[in-house]
Amino acid sequence: MQRRHFLRSAAVIGAAACLPPALSRAAPSSRFSLLYAASAAPGTPFVPFATADCAACGAEALRVCVDGLHAAGESPVLADFTLTALFDTLEGGRVPFLAWQAAGDNRHRTRFVAPRAGMRGFELTYRPAGAAADVRETLALTRAEARVLMPGHYLIASPRRDGSAVDTHGLVHSGDPLRPLAGPGDFDYLALRMEAVA
Repeated sequence: MQRRHFLRSAAVIGAAACLPPALSRAAPSSRFSLLYAASAAPGTPFVPFATADCAACGAEALRVCVDGLHAAGESPVLADFTLTALFDTLEGGRVPFLAWQAAGDNRHRTRFVAPRAGMRGFELTYRPAGAAADVRETLALTRAEARVLMPGHYLIASPRRDGSAVDTHGLVHSGDPLRPLAGPGDFDYLALRMEAVA
């Protein structure tokens, strides 16, 4: 029953997928950066999701592939990390789904199917290295001009070790979906892909 609440018709998805940029509104600030690349072709730039072009897609659902957490060069920035997908219901409620959790070498992969018009974002629960308490924040996966999930390649980049935001200028896809950045930086990142479900 609840699954039906998540799904919308393809007509609604098509109409809402790309609206004029003038309707955009600012997302809540986050210490993490959500970056987007339209493809895995080597050299494709990762850009802030908030400014990424709207990707055309007629599918009602996407397969979300979480490909693992990659640590900063010297040592991990994060001591613990949990990713929870947030789904909206027609009644205005929100249903959480545990999508990925740090364990072992953090390269384990998970997959799940998300209705494009039902999943709106992620909740991040994390603990910086050396900290005693967990922190929670949310990342939006939709915006005014892109009201449903977009297929493509995503990075959820942690802040730097000093807490400052990552300089995302010049980051490009390596061509390897499992390790989308060619080398380690000074931040941790979680690699994700969203693909149309046939």
